[in-house]
Amino acid sequence: SLARLPGGAAVVLSARPESWSVRGAGPGPLTLAVPEFPGWGAWVNGAPARTRVADGLFMAVDVPSGPFRADFRYEPPGWTLLCLWGAAAWMFWARAGRRVLTA
Repeated sequence: SLARLPGGAAVVLSARPESWSVRGAGPGPLTLAVPEFPGWGAWVNGAPARTRVADGLFMAVDVPSGPFRADFRYEPPGWTLLCLWGAAAWMFWARAGRRVLTA
């Protein structure tokens, strides 16, 4: 199974490399078959949740008793800074190219 919840049930609604959604009934630690790695974020019932390492490799998050929905998303660390740097480089290139063409 891609998601494990001891003492409860968990169903994977969608499993993509950068985004997972899991529905189930807790309580307990929900463990995904995804390696814990910087950049993963988790939300349980819409509220941010802290992830941790389970079984020495996999990502886990605590879920409350009763029905829940857990969403996991990956965003590479530094992605925002890299996008801003890329936009600045394009603007610099466009200005430099315009100066060459008008000279």
